[in-house]
Amino acid sequence: MQHIEEKQRTKYFISLFLLQLFERFSFFGFFYILIFFCINKLNLTESYASTFAGSFTALCYVLSSLGGFISDKALGVRRTLIAGGICLLLGYSLLSTSDMLMNFSIYVGLAMIIVGACLFVPMTLNSVSRLYAGDPAKLDSIYTYFNMTNNIGALSGAILIPYLSSANSYGLENRHYGIALGVCACGVLLALGNIFMNKKLFSTIAAPVGKKTLSFQQLVLAIIGIIFFVSVVTGLLYFSSLIIIVLVLAVVMIVGYFINITFQQDKEYRLKMLLLLVFIFYATIFFMTYAQKTTSFFLFNVHHVDLNVLGIKLNSQTVPGLLNTSGILIFSPILAMYFNKMGDRLRSTSKFALCLLFAGICYAFLYFVCVFNDPSSKVSFWWEVVAVGVFFSWAEIMATAVGLSLITQLVPTKVRGFCMGMWFLTWAVGIKLGAYVASLYASNRTLKELFANWAN
Repeated sequence: MQHIEEKQRTKYFISLFLLQLFERFSFFGFFYILIFFCINKLNLTESYASTFAGSFTALCYVLSSLGGFISDKALGVRRTLIAGGICLLLGYSLLSTSDMLMNFSIYVGLAMIIVGACLFVPMTLNSVSRLYAGDPAKLDSIYTYFNMTNNIGALSGAILIPYLSSANSYGLENRHYGIALGVCACGVLLALGNIFMNKKLFSTIAAPVGKKTLSFQQLVLAIIGIIFFVSVVTGLLYFSSLIIIVLVLAVVMIVGYFINITFQQDKEYRLKMLLLLVFIFYATIFFMTYAQKTTSFFLFNVHHVDLNVLGIKLNSQTVPGLLNTSGILIFSPILAMYFNKMGDRLRSTSKFALCLLFAGICYAFLYFVCVFNDPSSKVSFWWEVVAVGVFFSWAEIMATAVGLSLITQLVPTKVRGFCMGMWFLTWAVGIKLGAYVASLYASNRTLKELFANWAN
């Protein structure tokens, strides 16, 4: 990789910031309407929609290792980003016409979004790690700032997309998914435009495989491979009971491959990579709690939280994302400065221990609020502000920044793309387990019953 001056590196970081912002706006905007979309368009019960949403999200993350592998071995970062962006664009565009589609076509659109996310997301993170490869001391704070930019997109998506998807005071009969998903597609278009405008950035940080010219035959094979990938994921969504089997196989194969490459390293890297494996186990536990943000928290708001705030009726789909991402945006720069000040005195492992502690405090806080609340009345929204907006936001900031930084520090550069994808395996397994927990809380209410309960 070429030497990059600090001024130029800052400029490149801003470009990656915008790239991540546009894509995360679209993805998280859709993420926060996913349960209602499944209930409305696929006619699922509340309980099954929670499980299905967990399966969708788990596939987005567990298959990210494949995106990292494709980048490392075949396409390089920039071409993998473009392929992912095109899949996302087609997926959102297809779902925006869901009123005219049969159920199976909706599954195809969802599969395109999953494949697009698998190809796209690990590449932005890998680009940041390569950009700051020569300055590892900055990585904790850089990833904290990058996570903050990630959440600017998530926050704007959480506010705008649920609002656009709802009509007639969130009435049941006329939900504007076409408008909302069309806006998601526009977000991806902006991300793709950013990629094409910053060719120099990606050539500067490219690995050797990314600098090779792609032949016509290789391009055709790549397109066929992506179509096959989408077809397989469509089948998994349609026969969703198979997803558990896929997750188990993915865990065995990915962890097995990781262990194999671990023992091919020298003693120093071997010990570091085994340490990373232990860390990933605990990270899975955290992401099990993270999954509740768009399942249990959403249903908790629908059934048990008074969402009338200062005379305004808040959208239950917006609240978890609004509180969590607002907290991350507020506290990320503060924690980044604190990390810089503490330096080596606050180790990454200590930061992650604090992450687990804060996540536990969030749930314990809400538990005691419910225990001491009058059973005949709903819980005040402001208690959720403290639990989710403060404690859970602190936990997520530390988990995301520390996790990515540890991967950069503990694994060799040549397998970093794969390991970035493997990091998302922790999200996948944790989120799927978390979705199962959420389904135990959810009911089998129909869509009309769900809205009737929220209206009250």
